[in-house]
Amino acid sequence: MKRAGLYEYNSRPYLGYTLRGLLNIESFGSEPIRAAARRVLDRMSWDYALGSLNLRRFPPFRRQPQRATDTDLDVDDHTAVVKAWLSLGGVEGLKIRAGGRHAQWVGLTSYRLPDATADWILEKPADYFVQLGHGDDGSPEINSGGPGYLVTAGGVANDRWSQAVARPTTLMLEDGAMDLKELLQVSGPGNKFRQWNNTGVHRKFAVSAGPVLIPEGWNSGAILDGWSIYERAGQRIGVYSSDKLGMFCLLPEGEPIDLVQQLATANPDRSRLQTQFQWPGGSLIEYDVLAPKEKWVIVSVDGMPMDRDHGHWPLMKGDVPGWVK
Repeated sequence: MKRAGLYEYNSRPYLGYTLRGLLNIESFGSEPIRAAARRVLDRMSWDYALGSLNLRRFPPFRRQPQRATDTDLDVDDHTAVVKAWLSLGGVEGLKIRAGGRHAQWVGLTSYRLPDATADWILEKPADYFVQLGHGDDGSPEINSGGPGYLVTAGGVANDRWSQAVARPTTLMLEDGAMDLKELLQVSGPGNKFRQWNNTGVHRKFAVSAGPVLIPEGWNSGAILDGWSIYERAGQRIGVYSSDKLGMFCLLPEGEPIDLVQQLATANPDRSRLQTQFQWPGGSLIEYDVLAPKEKWVIVSVDGMPMDRDHGHWPLMKGDVPGWVK
């Protein structure tokens, strides 16, 4: 667990039972056992803070692949338990839509969220990028987040028992979306999730081997050379989409026509977009959207090779201001 986290990471429905067991022994075990359980709960809570936005999340998971069609963003058991903790801390107006049988354990046990973790759950104070390893037969979790946004990699179904579920890579904003269909997303190719490698996430950037799906009601503010700019919930999103390649990036403030021209100028050759993206005035990201499932899609940044063997990543690494260890 220290190296790769829970075997049934983000499990539907077993994560709730794991939380109940940990809460039980943290409250009523001997002190060494309580301390060990507290460390695991602290890390799980911190993982939740970095992989969620406004108490919504959409990570890859292991256990019960038939739940791959679940598209609600706030009905996993971890969200229910987190809402119960926050309510005891004075946060009002929270509604638990599922997992109440697990959330009630919060009122019966002693563990409480660390203040810093609760603060990050409620509001992201700064940009961050984290990678969570789940061992050589698990899916990594990769999150790029910050004030008002969260990019979550959909992961891979890379386990020997066919219990893991890869999901679309998504962009979550502070716009009240509660279902996958309301999120900008990219995945593929095709619709067979066990074949996907949806690990192509870097800082404020995502890429995969299928087209970008634009939610209903999103209207482009500018279009040029295959690029489109969308403005939503205070964010500006650049999108490039074709049948076999989709990517999106979060852009600084600016007029849509200026932003789309910057993207098109920085990336004038569409054929090169199959393997690399140039940030306007910034880094060059190289990727392989058809990478085998045991490899991170991102190949290099500014010519520096990345550690692509996600099966040997630590449980968490990355860049988070005010890191809670």
